[in-house]
Amino acid sequence: MGKGLVLKVPDKQNKLSKVSLLVAFAFLIFLLSSLVPAQVIIKEKVEINPQKPLRGENPIITFPDSVYYGSGNKTITKNPQYQSDNLQSTFPLPEGGRITVEILSSEAAENSKLDLQLRQPTQETLIEYANLNEGFTWISPDYFGNTSFEIGIYWYWEYEGTLYEGSESGAEVLFLGSGEYYIGFEAAGDDWDYNELVVRVKIETYLPLVLIDPPNISTGETAVVTVRKQYYDGRIEDFPEGQLFEFGMIEGCAAGVLISGPDTSNYFNGVTQPVIFEAADSLESDEETVKIGVGVVEQNPLAKMQTKTNVLTQTKNRFRDEKNTDAKDDDIKLEDTKKIL
Repeated sequence: MGKGLVLKVPDKQNKLSKVSLLVAFAFLIFLLSSLVPAQVIIKEKVEINPQKPLRGENPIITFPDSVYYGSGNKTITKNPQYQSDNLQSTFPLPEGGRITVEILSSEAAENSKLDLQLRQPTQETLIEYANLNEGFTWISPDYFGNTSFEIGIYWYWEYEGTLYEGSESGAEVLFLGSGEYYIGFEAAGDDWDYNELVVRVKIETYLPLVLIDPPNISTGETAVVTVRKQYYDGRIEDFPEGQLFEFGMIEGCAAGVLISGPDTSNYFNGVTQPVIFEAADSLESDEETVKIGVGVVEQNPLAKMQTKTNVLTQTKNRFRDEKNTDAKDDDIKLEDTKKIL
C-alpha cells in the first residue's frame, strides 16, 4: 500500500512564492484527514512497479492438519468418515479493512462448475466457473469495523446424465502471516484433498498516511516525507522501526530528486523512512508536476508491494483553484475531492 506525491516548483527567474503540497490519498471520509496541514485532493489508487510473488502455473499447496482461523488453532482430520461441522472460511474484521481474493488453482473434476461466492457481509457470486479462471482477482470495498468476511464455493457436477450440486463440504485455511491466507475448498467431500479451488486472501486493515514537513517549499528547498499507518477505524500508529518502503518518482523527474541517506535517485526500493525530496533550482517551464509513489514493502515470505497515492505540488501560485488542478492532472482520475485550508 502506498501514497503518491505531486510537487510543483516555481522558477527562480520569477518571483519565488510558497508552494502548496497537495496530499491525495484514497481513504474513507471518516478517516482523520485533519492531521494533514495541506490542501488535499483524494485521488485513485496508483501502483508503482508492484512486485508480485513468483509461482508456477499450477502451484502445489499442502495444508497441515492444524489450521488457523484467526482466534486459535483448530485440528481437523482428512478421514472422510468425520469432518468438523464448521469449516467455512470466515474472517472477523474488528478494525474494518479491505479484502483481496485471488484464484490460484483448481483440481476440480471434469464436467464440473465451481462458482466463487461472497457470503458475508453481503451475498453475491464473485465469479462463475472459478475453476476455469486461475488468476482472477477480486478486491472488496472498504469494510467498516466489526464486520465478518466469508467466501465459499457452490459446485455443479454432471455424471452419467445426473447433475449433482451443493456448497463446499469444508475448507482448510493456511495462515501465511501479515494478514495473508491460503484457502483450499473441498467440494463434494469424496476425497478431502481441499484442492477443488485454492485461493489467496489478503486482509488490509490500514492505509499508508503520508506526512510532509514543511508543507510549503520553494525551488532548491527540501521536504521531509514520512509514512504512518492510518487504520480503517481512524487510529493512527507508527510503522515499526526498520520497516522498508518503496519511493519512486512517476512523473516530473527533472523537477527534483529523492534523497535516502547518502544516496540520491528518482527511485528507491527497500529503504527506511524518512525520504527527502529536494526541489530543483530551476525548471524547464513555469510549472512542473511531479508524482511520487510511496509503497509499503511487506516483510513476509511473499514480499508483496501495496501502493496508494499522495500528491505534493510545487507551483508559482500558492494554491491553484480546483478547475486548474483538474486540468493539470487530466491523466489522474479523481474519485472524490476534499479541501483543507
